[in-house]
Amino acid sequence: MSDTRDKILKLVKQLYPSGRAFYMPFGGASEKTHRALAESQATAYEDCLSILNDILPDNDYFSADDATAWERRLGIISSPGVSLEDRKKAIALKLNYPVTEAPRQHYKYIEKQLQAAGFNVWVHENNFSGSTTTPEDWLSPEEATLHADDILHAADTYHRSLSFIGSYHADDIYHADDLLHGVKFDNIVANHIDRTIDSEFVVGSNYRFTFYIAGETMPDFAIVNPQRENELRQLILQLKPAHTVALLFINFQ
Repeated sequence: MSDTRDKILKLVKQLYPSGRAFYMPFGGASEKTHRALAESQATAYEDCLSILNDILPDNDYFSADDATAWERRLGIISSPGVSLEDRKKAIALKLNYPVTEAPRQHYKYIEKQLQAAGFNVWVHENNFSGSTTTPEDWLSPEEATLHADDILHAADTYHRSLSFIGSYHADDIYHADDLLHGVKFDNIVANHIDRTIDSEFVVGSNYRFTFYIAGETMPDFAIVNPQRENELRQLILQLKPAHTVALLFINFQ
């Protein structure tokens, strides 16, 4: 405060003519008057600056408390452990949405918005060499393999990093031959933020209305902080056309 006040007072002195009648001795009546005015002006200036710093997540003074307040106002899902920088990106994206770009349902626009929110992911149209693919088309046998120490009872909930649910036999236990039979891809975004609900969505045999969110090239898996999974799903639901389904080739780790 005192530094701002002194700068304002110094500027005011420079604006006066240099004649003797306008001389402002230190501690004199004129200097005291202008110092008092500078005090109120400095308060107004710093209050305005603080408001701008709190409103816009584009500066180093935007705090975690500011981020929490904006997430509450904008309805952004956030979890403990997410960096302030990622939170600021998500807030800035929501404040600017939908900007002025017309092709908002184009896959490159969706990709741009996801990356602007701090997610290191890429969007791929499900159109490879003129035909659509299923997630299983991209998998090698090794990627559908479980280790022997991963045998689980059917009552347990098991999610691999590759996000598959294995069908099990009547003895309620996965086969110990380390191979999943009848795998079903469940890491999709159709209608819900809750992944467990969307995992029951039946895509069917027509994959023309699906698209992939993955690494830079297919079928590379992207890496996303697991604490941002729901935030990512919420953003995908906001961006994607309502009739489409996103197939996530993402490891949450």
